[in-house]
Amino acid sequence: MILHSAILKRDLYSYPGPDVIHIRNLGPSKLPSQTENACMRIWCCCGHRFASTYNPHEMKNMMLKKSLYLLTALACASSTALAVVPTNNQEELALIDLQMSSFERSPPAHPRFVRGAQGESIVAAARGGRDPAVKVIADRIARWPTSRISTDGLTALKSDMTMDLWNHEKDKMSLHFEAIAEAAFLFYLDPTKAALLADLRSRIQLFGPAIVARGCSDDIYFSREYMRQFALAYDFAGQNLASGDVVIIKDVMKACAAKLPGLLTTLQNHPDYALGFNALGKMSAALLLVRGDAAFVDLSAEDHRRALKAYINRLPSWGGTDYLSDGGYSNGSSYFLYDTSESVAIWDTFARVLDYPIYEKPYVKNLPNFLLYNVPPNSPAGVFGDGAEVDRRAGGETLYLTYPIVTRYTGSANPGIATLSQWYLKKNNGAGDQGRLSYLFSPPESAASPASPTNILSKNFSSVGVAAFHTSFNDVNRASLYFRSGPMGSSNHAHHDHNSFLLYNKGQVLAMTSGRYESTTESHWGGYYKKTMAHNAITYNDGQGQELVGGSEGTRSEKGEISYFNPNPDANGLSTSPRGVKYDIVKGNALNAYGTANLSRAERTMIFVRPSTIVIFDQLRSANANKKWEYNLHTPVTGKPVGDEYKFETVPGTSMCVKVMSRSPLIRSEKSGTDSFGTDSLGSFPPKTPVTHFWNKFAYANPTLDGLFVSVIRLDCSPTPIANVAFFSGITSVNVGNFDVSLTDAGVLQVK
Repeated sequence: MILHSAILKRDLYSYPGPDVIHIRNLGPSKLPSQTENACMRIWCCCGHRFASTYNPHEMKNMMLKKSLYLLTALACASSTALAVVPTNNQEELALIDLQMSSFERSPPAHPRFVRGAQGESIVAAARGGRDPAVKVIADRIARWPTSRISTDGLTALKSDMTMDLWNHEKDKMSLHFEAIAEAAFLFYLDPTKAALLADLRSRIQLFGPAIVARGCSDDIYFSREYMRQFALAYDFAGQNLASGDVVIIKDVMKACAAKLPGLLTTLQNHPDYALGFNALGKMSAALLLVRGDAAFVDLSAEDHRRALKAYINRLPSWGGTDYLSDGGYSNGSSYFLYDTSESVAIWDTFARVLDYPIYEKPYVKNLPNFLLYNVPPNSPAGVFGDGAEVDRRAGGETLYLTYPIVTRYTGSANPGIATLSQWYLKKNNGAGDQGRLSYLFSPPESAASPASPTNILSKNFSSVGVAAFHTSFNDVNRASLYFRSGPMGSSNHAHHDHNSFLLYNKGQVLAMTSGRYESTTESHWGGYYKKTMAHNAITYNDGQGQELVGGSEGTRSEKGEISYFNPNPDANGLSTSPRGVKYDIVKGNALNAYGTANLSRAERTMIFVRPSTIVIFDQLRSANANKKWEYNLHTPVTGKPVGDEYKFETVPGTSMCVKVMSRSPLIRSEKSGTDSFGTDSLGSFPPKTPVTHFWNKFAYANPTLDGLFVSVIRLDCSPTPIANVAFFSGITSVNVGNFDVSLTDAGVLQVK
């Protein structure tokens, strides 16, 4: 055995050296056991080459004298391999370096993407039970030969790639590019299909030289796809390609990989650049599929290592504090689905080619929880952020986006995650779009069919400030309540919606996120859709909200927090009142989102009195002048007055009754149509495609320094219990049958 020490440098994006970790030989050493030194963490398993641990005495010395991180590694001399699951970023960087060094010394054989037991099971399934899907893809490849590309398309291809060209139905260039990897994989499955190899070569020879000629100068959106497609082509069919084809692939990889240093700099300056972060992962994974072979020796090992470390070390980009992540995703459920359904192939590459335990990283390991609680089967819409308003049940979109995710976890070593994933897969009753390579690249389905995913009906994803409450998981007619007040701000695809809520029931949307996600360049996006007034949250003075701090783009500093969540939960994650009533409680503080220059208090407390009543307290205070406070409620149908409530009925039998009260007189207004996407003073910014929307606003008749709203929502307008609200000096109380809750002006809550 040879004992090594590894000295770490933290600046992942800008460090110029070939290795962030410097390895120096300290001489022979025996392998210490866990019993000999409890500070040394070593796990033994098959399939990995190295183990990382601490030399505590030398670490202390280095910490004190040089303020550097010290990590030791033991190179295994026997056939029994050792692997470590990192517990912090420093161990993570060291393990990446060790695994990369091993990879560069002895690159795995091709095809690397399906290396190992899981990869072999994917190939076996594609050659067996998934043969119908193989046929669907093969037929599409045959229907879309390169000869179908129009003259205009070929001309544009040689100058620049655009989103219009990529998606346009006339040429559908995305289909042609995706066919590169598809043809390669299908040819690998059946090498007798010479037509597939010929098709693959024609695509390489058509697209490759054009990309190289313009130096892969296209947007990073396309560059990442070029590298992925050509890398998979080489990985699955490289030994059957002509030498000229391999040269083209090498030139494409080199031209596009040359963008990595610039991408790292961009991410250093703009850490919220979500597309760039995804590209960093795809490009790093693509290089793992080709590097080490003679044809690719001039690809920069330094750039590759820096990129790979930056990606893994910054993962999760949108998932909260690293190594404390609960699997939450702050950029909205739609982009959670888009991002994760693509990222699993990146993570597979790291796991299979690099032997890196990426699926043990807390965010990656726990993310199925976020899927279950925020996008349970039969959800009528998503939760928060761009695209949350879309019903993805139509056309099976939910299926094809979730299938690649949950199949990675049905065999998880974590029993809870495995059960959840197995249940989710069966409950969705389908495999999604079998005409996609993401389906064929997914592990075979588990035969297990759990009766329930979990008995915990409420969960707080504190890492991202999203809380979810459900009445059931098995019942598709469940009621689901969501609340957001997030520590990661409102940048990128997140919105200015801290302390906002969403409410769904029986597969119907009751309280919605309003507007439509069309493009971040549309005036609707910045002028209305992303603003606080577009959500079920508090504004003031004709629609002023959290965007005053972060601007239309938003920032991470414009943030909220969930400051209180279910105390003393029972086996179902619920709280119990002294009289035995089950309830949930969540409190959000969005002061930093609104800005301390504008407000000095912005708190919302929500109590879900099970099974069907929601009580909401909003406590506000201006930091300067008196304000006209506004309680916003967005619904898909108009509200009809019934007593002191308003009834919103989406379909017969599914409704909510809402009453909003305050100590001060309120004026209720409702807008619909194009006028419902803005205000008189700020202007209206309707989406290009009309969307049904009713904006209910309960506003103070007169400006005040302090604001207080008490709202009660009754699902399906259940006749009992009726909520009674009473205002006293310094305290507000609400009675719901056998449940009483009071809140003092100072924010002290009491449940009876």
